[in-house]
Amino acid sequence: MGDSIYHQSKAQAKSSSILSMMVAVGALLWFTACGGASTGAVAPAPASAGDAGASSEETSNVATPVVSSQSAPQEVFDAALRMLEQGDTDSFRATLLDLNQNHPSYEPASRLARWLDAPFVLVREIAEQRMKTWLSRPDENVSFTLEQPETPVSPQPPILTKNEYETTAEFEARYQRSQQEYNDLVDNLRNQYRAAVEEYNTAVERYNDSLATEQAVRKERSNELFWEYVNDAVSQVLGAPSIVNPVYDPDRESFSAELVSSRGNFVQNINIAVPLESAREFAQNVNDAKPVLYFELSGNAGLEVNRVIVSYRDDDYVAEFTDRKQLPVVVQRSIKEKPVDFSGDVTILKINKIDYQDPF
Repeated sequence: MGDSIYHQSKAQAKSSSILSMMVAVGALLWFTACGGASTGAVAPAPASAGDAGASSEETSNVATPVVSSQSAPQEVFDAALRMLEQGDTDSFRATLLDLNQNHPSYEPASRLARWLDAPFVLVREIAEQRMKTWLSRPDENVSFTLEQPETPVSPQPPILTKNEYETTAEFEARYQRSQQEYNDLVDNLRNQYRAAVEEYNTAVERYNDSLATEQAVRKERSNELFWEYVNDAVSQVLGAPSIVNPVYDPDRESFSAELVSSRGNFVQNINIAVPLESAREFAQNVNDAKPVLYFELSGNAGLEVNRVIVSYRDDDYVAEFTDRKQLPVVVQRSIKEKPVDFSGDVTILKINKIDYQDPF
């Protein structure tokens, strides 16, 4: 099972970039690190204006595209994508819903709706379509153009007639010469045909060897390439992952947090095992933590998380999905009052008063 890291895929146009990609089998690494690892890593898609981390002030300064029910499907679709890029996911979802209701046969919108409902299904579909296209592409070898040699037709042997004024010995000599010429002609045709067949067979063997090599290369490359295609799709569909709302449990030495995608279509509660001595620094710098998700194929359509690692500086912390979200808890406990009689066993001495003029 191979691992890879996703990156921004390229598309023909901005409005169709999410939908025009085409797709595979193995394991996928989803993480936020810029740069990458030694397993063919590439950087994830850069965050857009509406991605995680954008301030409300930044998004409020961007005008929301205005569309109406009378707008063309492509115009509405483009406007919905701009809403998504600006981080206005509510308007994006509402616009997409209206578009699907008003134009149910508009395929880009229906596929994008599937992205919202089942993003991992769409990711795998995109990757598998691209993979099929790659596997069925024209052979990189030069086409075989040499024609198969035709089997020659044996020439008809001549019939000799003895001349009236030709002696028997002369006729016999002429016959022998003609026989030899005929035999040489047949032998020459046979040798030429054999040479042509040998040349043809040699060319066929070379071509077949090149096809076998190409097949082996495609087979060897296909798994790695598939996960590169998945990388492209994950980057485009989900955006960059991040950790938000960490709450620490010092007894369990574990953070409860949310793993979210910058596109807003993936939210999952997770527990991150972090030692007590590192917890405070981790929480204070949680934006520097890089969640790494390893995916594998699930059934016939989707992807599922195989394991989760959170990389923070030089350390890797194991994380796991959970159905529970831990809320911050303020623990207070009053110290019991201890009754005490402060004067019961304490004697306070009196200060003497002396009149130094008394003897006089």
